[in-house]
Amino acid sequence: MNHNDITDFFSQIPPDTSSKFSIKITNFVKDFISLDHRRQIVDILKSMLSESDLSGDREFAIFYTLVVYYRMMRSGKKLKKLIDEYDNKFSNKPLFIYSQSAYELTKNTKDSYEKSLYLAKKCISIINDPTNSYDSEYTGFYNHYATVIVAFLEKNYEIDTCKIDLAYEYIKKCIITKDDYPTYYATLAKLELHDKKFESAIGHIQTAIDLEQDRGRISEYNDLLVKVEYKQTMLELEKKSEQVSQLVIENKKLIEENKINTLEYLGFFSGIIAFVITSANITVSNPDIAFRLILMFMGALLIGFSSFSLLIQHKERKINRIAITIIIGIVIIVFANWMIK
Repeated sequence: MNHNDITDFFSQIPPDTSSKFSIKITNFVKDFISLDHRRQIVDILKSMLSESDLSGDREFAIFYTLVVYYRMMRSGKKLKKLIDEYDNKFSNKPLFIYSQSAYELTKNTKDSYEKSLYLAKKCISIINDPTNSYDSEYTGFYNHYATVIVAFLEKNYEIDTCKIDLAYEYIKKCIITKDDYPTYYATLAKLELHDKKFESAIGHIQTAIDLEQDRGRISEYNDLLVKVEYKQTMLELEKKSEQVSQLVIENKKLIEENKINTLEYLGFFSGIIAFVITSANITVSNPDIAFRLILMFMGALLIGFSSFSLLIQHKERKINRIAITIIIGIVIIVFANWMIK
C-alpha cells in the first residue's frame, strides 16, 4: 500500500454524515494494521494531514483514520494528543465527539465515565437533529452509548435505571438495523449479564461468535461466555447454599421442638407415676381427708409440671395452654383446702 493507494481510498470515501464512512475507515485500518510497513502508512497519513490545501472533509477523514488506528493500537497518549490538536476544527462533528467519549472511557474513573456518557448522548442528539444531514440510523453511536452504560455496570458505579433501559433500547435498535454485526450482540449480552439474564446472554454471545471473523474478537467473546457461565454457576450455588441453610434452620427448629416434647412427655409420665405411688401410699382413717390430699397433690402436680413446661416452651399458643393448666391446678388446691376446712 503506497501513497497513491491511500489517496484513491480517500477520494472514494462517503461523507462523515453517512454510517458507511466509519465502517469503511475501520475496515481500511484493519487491512493495513497487520502489514509490516504499517508505520510507513501512518507516516503517509500524518504527512497528508499536514498538507495546507486539504478540504475539510478530506482532512477529517484522514484525522479519523489515525484516531481509529491509535485506538486499535491502544496508543492512548498519541490519541489524546491528536484529539486535542484538532479540537477547535472538528468539535461539532459526532465522530470527533465519539472519539473524545471513547478516550474518556479508557481512563476507568467514575468522573471520566460520566464525561464519556455526556459525550455519547451529545452524539446521538446531533445525529437526531433534523437540521443536520447526519444519518439518524448511525448505529455505532447507539452501540457506544450502551457500551458506556456497560462500563458503569461492570465497575458497579451508580447509574439510573432509565439509562440502563435506554441502553437496551439503543442496542436492540442496532441489531434490528444491522443484524449481522457481532459487536452489537456482545454488547447486549453484557447488559443481560448485569441483569442476570444468563441464558439470553449466552445465546447472544454464541450469535456474536458465529458472525465474527476476527480471531481476536472471537477470543474476547469466548472469554465473555466463560464469565457469564461462571456467574450463572455461582448464582445457582448461592441459591442451593441458601436452600441448604434454610433446611438446616428448619431441622434445627424441629430437633429443638422434639427435645422439648420429649422432656414434656418425661415430665408428664413421671408426674403420673409419682401421683399413682403417692396416692397408693396415703394411709389415713378418714377417706374424705385422703381424697382431699390426693386433690391437693394433683393440683400441685399440675402446677409443677406446667411450670416446668413453661421454662422450656417458647411457642405462644402452648404457653397460653400451660397458663390455663396452672390456673386449674391452683383452683384444685384451693378447692381441696376449702373441703378440708
